[in-house]
Amino acid sequence: MYVGLWVAASPKAKSASPSARKWNSPVVYAFFKSTGAAAAEPAAASPAAPIAAATLFFLTSWKPQGSRVHFKPNGPERQTLLRGAFESIMATKFTLSMYIPGAIIVVLFGLAALFFTLLHRHRKGKQTQDFFLTARNSIGVWFIGWSFYAAVLGSWAVFSIPSYAYTAGYMGLIFYSVFSGVPILIQAYLGIAIQKRLPMVTSFTDFVQRRFGTPVMMWVALIMMLNMGIALTAEMTAIGDLFTQVVGTTRVPIVIIIAVTTAVYTAAGGLYISILTDQVQAVLSLVLLFVAYIYVAATFREPLGPLPAELGTGNYTGMASIATMPISLICASIFSEVAWARCWASASNKTLKLGALFGTLQIIVVCFLLGFAGLLAAWSGLFIPTGPDDYGNTIFFTLFLNSQREQVVWITVIVGLLAITLSTSNQDSLQNGLVECVGGVFLKNAPVWITRVLVVILTVPCLVVSLQSYNIISLYLLGNLVTTTHTLPIIAGLIPGKWAERIVTPFTAIFGCWVGFAAVVVYAALRRHSWGLSLSAALHQVFFEIYDWPPFVIALIASVAAVAAGAVFEMAVRACLKRPIPPSNLALAEQEHRREQEAATTKLTSNSEEMDPKLASSQVPQWITMEAPPSSKLQHEAL
Repeated sequence: MYVGLWVAASPKAKSASPSARKWNSPVVYAFFKSTGAAAAEPAAASPAAPIAAATLFFLTSWKPQGSRVHFKPNGPERQTLLRGAFESIMATKFTLSMYIPGAIIVVLFGLAALFFTLLHRHRKGKQTQDFFLTARNSIGVWFIGWSFYAAVLGSWAVFSIPSYAYTAGYMGLIFYSVFSGVPILIQAYLGIAIQKRLPMVTSFTDFVQRRFGTPVMMWVALIMMLNMGIALTAEMTAIGDLFTQVVGTTRVPIVIIIAVTTAVYTAAGGLYISILTDQVQAVLSLVLLFVAYIYVAATFREPLGPLPAELGTGNYTGMASIATMPISLICASIFSEVAWARCWASASNKTLKLGALFGTLQIIVVCFLLGFAGLLAAWSGLFIPTGPDDYGNTIFFTLFLNSQREQVVWITVIVGLLAITLSTSNQDSLQNGLVECVGGVFLKNAPVWITRVLVVILTVPCLVVSLQSYNIISLYLLGNLVTTTHTLPIIAGLIPGKWAERIVTPFTAIFGCWVGFAAVVVYAALRRHSWGLSLSAALHQVFFEIYDWPPFVIALIASVAAVAAGAVFEMAVRACLKRPIPPSNLALAEQEHRREQEAATTKLTSNSEEMDPKLASSQVPQWITMEAPPSSKLQHEAL
């Protein structure tokens, strides 16, 4: 310290820059600039700033006798210096208040998950590949309901839904909230329909392979990986935006902490452990949201005038959401393994239906509460946009400003922990979904350790891209529009009957998907003149910028029409070549499953003729018996 004081007062200080002379020493100035204490904005302070600021205060206050250091006790230099030090301390206090508890919660989630993994392995032995991917028929109604809620919602909800309520008004809020939850119910009933025909299905891509064959399955797997990869990237981006836009610090540490922790315990425990951690994460998120809303109810005193027209039915985006929200959210959910995985894990049909209903209601209520906060901030004038391109990504946090329009630290930390909790549960579910999409088809018979490694491999690209801080809405728009072009041709494969199999073939399904996508491109090309844009700019606007109803409706209509046209073309060609349409792969898979069931039943019956009837019946595998315990009822009802 004495050496530092002597250097600070050396003659070299007189030749320093004006900024350095303001701090009375180039050395001290350089030190505090590097730590953030001399930053122009408090948000730029680094975690070293408290030490720097405290040292700086000591240096400016201590004036030993005979010292060569001569600070003016009340001069402008000392006031500027102390103000910068104080701002740095406060900014870093906010940063540490968010980072420390956030990191602790994430690590505790990870440790709890690893503990449950070891406990489950001790009780049940090593996991099979099938159980790692599906946790088949092992989860009860309440657990599956909480898991649906925790898996679907992420920190994106804290940003996207309030922002959409600001830009689309209450109509957008209602349809965004409702159709954030409704896809779960739809997938639950579709999952039951799939398992009635294929009880041992491991993923949606597995169903596509059995119905349409490997080429279509590989294409659908690519689309699903794109969709879930975008969702995982957007989720990592959202939690990073919390720390850059609200806290005012770097996004890198928290994004890496959550991504690495979830990848580790997902690789260790698979879907079953992910569902168990969902219980704690779901309950904690609801508690934190309740605390935040109690604060808003107790402190909100802003006058509310008549609802502005842009927040009501006069909002074009809000009215367009009547079509865009149902179509985009349902289609995006269909091409995500997150909800499908919970269909395979549910213990029975009844469990799946009730759990999906419970999860749907939770999601709708929570999304509405988050979105209404954004609507309230816009209605009251608390949110002041910085410009025409400010879409209110942080509008939710304006409800936690004090009279000086500064964030109230403790309640902002509560909301930050809410976002971190939601992000953790959503990320581990998406990681499971990506692995299930690939492993359920390509790695069915591979050792489990290969699947564990795959979790980490698929997480890394999403982590790297998320650090680029792309716009969240743009990321989701791309995934939603692409999946919309593919949904109906693929889901039509569930329609039973010979005529359906003659119409919805591998050729017509993939043809419908491609024509649906091409129709959206043609729409952008036709509209570019009225928009005054080039073709590339028009495509960018359609796929990355604006949620508008025409592209989504056109994609649906064109894909269905293409399936019908493709069926007519295929039938005509086959009639000319005198080649009948072969039965679908799904029909062949059902026949193979029935043969395996009959063979297994015959073998067990012949081997147990001399055994006691009760003992003999106990030897029959659960997937064959018609009277099954509740844990496998869903599978047996399909038989």
